[in-house]
Amino acid sequence: MGTKEFAKAICERLGKKPEKLKVADFSKAPSASVKPYKYTSPRVQRDLVGADVSVCDPLHNPRKLGEALTQVANSTTLELKSISCRGVQVFPAKTDDIFSTDHLQCRFVSKNGKATHADVRALLEKMESAKMEWTRLEGLYNIDGQAGFSQ
Repeated sequence: MGTKEFAKAICERLGKKPEKLKVADFSKAPSASVKPYKYTSPRVQRDLVGADVSVCDPLHNPRKLGEALTQVANSTTLELKSISCRGVQVFPAKTDDIFSTDHLQCRFVSKNGKATHADVRALLEKMESAKMEWTRLEGLYNIDGQAGFSQ
């Protein structure tokens, strides 16, 4: 019996009582008393320290992109730390012989340890002015002084 036939057999039996098995009766079952759970978020100190910015690189050249992004970031409070492609660091790299797609993740961190949303927006505006297409942004935060992101 296939899926369609099984579903058809179920539909034909809807509302009927079982012929071979005992009928289940839940009318006398005790009602469940479930207390609603109230979650309280712990107080933590969150400090923005940078951003991961996904970039579309139609040239598939992480070295050239890294050099260009370094130049763009020089006039901001953020600096380019690395570029990765599918979890593999491709900039800085020791070789140009790296397979790379056109979708790269660029990690920018604050030069002075703390960043603001305005700092990140300024970086994105500089990237846009340089005709660089960014596709996604994720803030990097320290939580209670510890990195809340992978290193």
